[in-house]
Amino acid sequence: MNVEQCIPDLLYEYDCVIIPGFGGFIGNYTPANIHPVHHTFLPPSKSLLFNVTLKQNDGLLASRMVSRENISFDEANRQIRVYVENCNAMFKKANGLDIPGVGKLFKDKEGNIQFEQDRTINYLADAFGLSSFVSLPVQRKKIHKRIEKKFTKYIESQGSGKRILSRTYKWAAMLAIPIGAAAILGITNFDKIQRIPFNYSGFLNSGSSSEVSSPVPEKRNRITYGSIRGPQWNSRGLLQSGISPLVNPIHDESGGFAIIVGAFKIKGNAERLIDQLIQDGNMASLAGQTKSGLYRVSIKEYQDREQAMVGMNNTRSKGFPGAWLLEK
Repeated sequence: MNVEQCIPDLLYEYDCVIIPGFGGFIGNYTPANIHPVHHTFLPPSKSLLFNVTLKQNDGLLASRMVSRENISFDEANRQIRVYVENCNAMFKKANGLDIPGVGKLFKDKEGNIQFEQDRTINYLADAFGLSSFVSLPVQRKKIHKRIEKKFTKYIESQGSGKRILSRTYKWAAMLAIPIGAAAILGITNFDKIQRIPFNYSGFLNSGSSSEVSSPVPEKRNRITYGSIRGPQWNSRGLLQSGISPLVNPIHDESGGFAIIVGAFKIKGNAERLIDQLIQDGNMASLAGQTKSGLYRVSIKEYQDREQAMVGMNNTRSKGFPGAWLLEK
């Protein structure tokens, strides 16, 4: 039948092909997809639907028959009417109709016409030359087992309310705590560290062990020992150590006693303290240097021991609790 030969040709070019008095085929674009069970890769195609309500003659099928068979338009419409009558007779007789290259029409239990497309033909012109193929899935049993173990651990940790950390993360966390604490302390106390004038008045006057003397009573005629106290800031904003010396200072034949209020590794720091003391009305001066290189600062000197002891106690009560007496 000429009508059946023209329908497939029109479906390549148009998305709607109507058989007047019977129904129409509608084409919709379907993108490429993969069959989830058979693992078949299908190219993009044109899916066909049959609509029984599209019965009005739009002249498209008759025009194609005129150009293809070289017949008149009336003759083409007559052949279409004959084809429709035969289709209806086939439905009454066999409840089905097969259109070659298009698909199969049949009636369901309720008497409605259903359509099953012939998937061997792709009417999408853009997919010309593309064919379907089967690609079996790649089997990775070992990876599946590892993933399964990780999921099992995760589910168990969620159920127990505990979070499992790897060994690397645990070591990183342990190292991050002290490093972070040191960084915070360094940032918050950076200005204070820069401004600290180091005062060594309370430390040993010499690093040599030969200068260390035992604090026994018979040695008190050479040096007066004060109480041991921690470092603190005096009223003048200078760091004053409260640790009294436990060593013999360098002996000076000139005699006398000097009240030492500070000892510095850097001479400039000692001179700045002397200038501050002089501005406050004291007779401050450098009192020599220890074998370890510390510059001693004296706030006042005396020739009599008793007067020197009284002056040392007064100095301690006026902001220098670590002051000590040096016998020259």
